Amino acid sequence: MSWAEDRDLAIMLGRRHAWHGQAAIYAATVRPSAVLAYLGRPGEGWTVVIGPDGVEEISIVEQIPDPRPRP
Repeated sequence: MSWAEDRDLAIMLGRRHAWHGQAAIYAATVRPSAVLAYLGRPGEGWTVVIGPDGVEEISIVEQIPDPRPRP
């Protein structure tokens, strides 16, 4: 899972991953102690590595459509 601070980045990453299966945008509350690292993505922004035990109040915001052509 990738967590992004910026919604537009989250949508862009979700679209990339939708080629490999279901993807969605989620919102969550995260305990500060669960933040393990910030990863800079040149020209894109930041994603955040979070320990899963620190994720609380998670909810789905939207599904990312499957970009693969249908037969």
